[in-house]
Parts: sequence; structure tokens; C-alpha cells
Amino acid sequence: MCVLNACGWLLLLCGGSSLALAGGMGRDQAEEGWYGHGLMQLYGVYAHNANIPSANQPRDVAALSPSMRLIGDGKLSASWSWEGHLLLGYVPAALQAMGTNVMRSRALERSADRGRAFALVDRLNGQYMDERWRVKLGRQPVNLATNFFFMPNDFFAPFAAQSFYRAYKPGVDALRVDYAGDDLQQFTWLTVLGYQSRSTTAGQMPASVTQMSARNSSHLLRASTQLEAFEVGVLAGRAGLDPVVGGNLQTEFAEGIALRVEGNVRAIQSPTKMTSGAISVGVQRYVNERLSLLGEYLFQRMLNPWLPSSTMVKHDLATTLHYDWTPLLQTELAVVVNGVDRSGMWMGYATYSLNDESEMAIAITQPMGRSQLSSNPLIPSEFGAQPWTVSWDWRSYF
Repeated sequence: MCVLNACGWLLLLCGGSSLALAGGMGRDQAEEGWYGHGLMQLYGVYAHNANIPSANQPRDVAALSPSMRLIGDGKLSASWSWEGHLLLGYVPAALQAMGTNVMRSRALERSADRGRAFALVDRLNGQYMDERWRVKLGRQPVNLATNFFFMPNDFFAPFAAQSFYRAYKPGVDALRVDYAGDDLQQFTWLTVLGYQSRSTTAGQMPASVTQMSARNSSHLLRASTQLEAFEVGVLAGRAGLDPVVGGNLQTEFAEGIALRVEGNVRAIQSPTKMTSGAISVGVQRYVNERLSLLGEYLFQRMLNPWLPSSTMVKHDLATTLHYDWTPLLQTELAVVVNGVDRSGMWMGYATYSLNDESEMAIAITQPMGRSQLSSNPLIPSEFGAQPWTVSWDWRSYF
């Protein structure tokens, strides 16, 4: 195992050096329309959960995960361009259960060592753009949200509220068409391919979703415009199986205050037919160049995850304080609270720039609220049963 780990590290280091040289060549030949660059990342985490009832599951988890993202951008002409991201890495089994499953084809993914070592194409798309039209086809990140913590309008691979590093959103297989009208009007048509989920062998994450399903595909139309100081948008269509209508509003007032609102209403089709809805309101205050404050509120009527035939109402609150101590050191202190079960999560995050091409980040999360009880198979609170974690992340850009 030590030999395999050493070989893996050597492969990552050699691959990173090779792409760095390719990136340098791309810069010298920028007129020819291509450019290579990337990111090397080393992520470590320690998690402790004293509330795990099963003696077969460890209460303490420590793991280290290296990865590398190879990025290529090309410009074929004034209107045509392409983009590709190849992600390589090693994720220990202890971290796989903490990951999320992105609903996209597995045809562009390969894995070894029971899914721990992987290579996948995270983005691969072509784009046409002129003064009014922009058409992008292929694997690409899609985000229709305006808020940071609570994003009901982000239907495709949304970030978790605990995620502070959001430079690269996972790509989905989609067609996006944008049209820029007069008077700051914008129209967007979005089709995202759907896939059927199928579990893999026990211990392997994420689940296999290799079979494309037109029935599960999403089709959305969004229109936005500027009304005085307000940017207003509406959307309608189908998110997976569910018809959905929604919208967003954002504006900035004097004194450095920003308001953002988004939400939608969905007609849930499975496992039972019902109407769900969510609205998120965020207010951000820019105190000065170093300090900013953010508060968000979420109201949501949704399917009960423990009793799928019933519904539940959620009231969530989140607030964060961002402060730049120096141009090199930025910090975040945040708390997210479930207003129904009174559970929550404290989060601290700090990023320090080591030089122009690398940075280091440290994150600490501390849950609060009732914990999972061994006599009750259901989780009695959203955050109370989660582990206490401290993580360390080194990132180098080339």
C-alpha cells in the first residue's frame, strides 16, 4: 500500500509539472487560441462523532486526499471556443461517504482501488457567442441561484452550506442558450440531461447513474430585466419530473447594503404528488473594505425525508462575518440554524495566500443540537448528529 501511495504521489507530481510546462507554452501561443493551466490540491480532515451508536462504525475519522485539476481553454475563432477540465485524485473510503453524488453520465469517469482512485471529465463543452447570443453545449456548471447559503433555485449539483471554497462547481450535461435583449433584458433556455440512479457495490460512492433518462431531464426558461434599481428574474419549466415556477430579485441600496431574494414552487410528482415551495432572503452589509456581514433566511415546505408520504416545514437561518486581516489573510465566521429542531452548525474558515500561485485554508465545524439516539433509527435533528470536523486544504495553481 505504501508503494502504491508513493507511486500515486509521483504520478500527480509528474503530471502537474507536465501540465505546468504545457500551460507556459499555451501562454506563449495565446494568439493561436489555446491555454493550459490547473490546480493541485491536498485535502486533509479529522472528524469526531461521539453519537454514533453502532460499534462497527468508527467515531474518529482521519484522511488525506490529493487531487489535481487539469484545465484547457481554446478559442477557435472570434465566436467559437471550448473548455475542458480533467480531475484526477484519490479519495479514501472514509471521505467517500461525505461526498455528494452529481447526476451526470459516468461514461467520462474511470476508477480503481474500489473507487478510491479516480479520473473524470468535470467539464467538456463548446460555445458559440456573438453580440446577442451565447450557446454552450456539453458538460458545464449551471447555477441559477443568487444567495450563498440557501439556494432553492440551484437545481443542479448545489454546494453545501458548509462549503466555502466554490471556485469549481461540478459540471452537468446540458445545453444552455442565452439571448441578450434590449434594456438589460436576458433570456435563458436550459436543458439538463437526467439520469437514473442505481446503487453500486456496498462501500462504493457515489452511486452509478450511467443510464440516461429523458423522463428525468430538466427544461427551464428564465427571463430577467432591470427595473429601476432592481434586477428581477422569473423562471418556469420542469426540474426533473417536477413542474416548477420561480424567480429572483436583487438590488443594492446606499450605505453598502445588498438585498437578494429567490424562490420557487414545485409540483412534486414522486414518491407522492404534492406542492412544495421555498423562498430565501439574504441581506449583506459591506461595512468597509475589510468587513462584511451576511444574513439569510429560508422558508421551505418539502417532503419529509423520514416519512416520504408527508410534508414538513423548515425555517433556517444563517449569518456570517467576513474580515480581511491583511491582503493575504481572509477569515469567515458563520452559523447555520434549523429553526424547527433548534440544531445548528458553527463554522470557522481562514485562507492564507502563501504566494501568487498557492494558498492554504483551514476550516472548523462544530454541530449543536440534539444528537442521534441509539434507540431511535431516525435522526432527531438536522445538524445535531453530524461530526465535529477540522480540515486543512493546500491549493497550488499553475
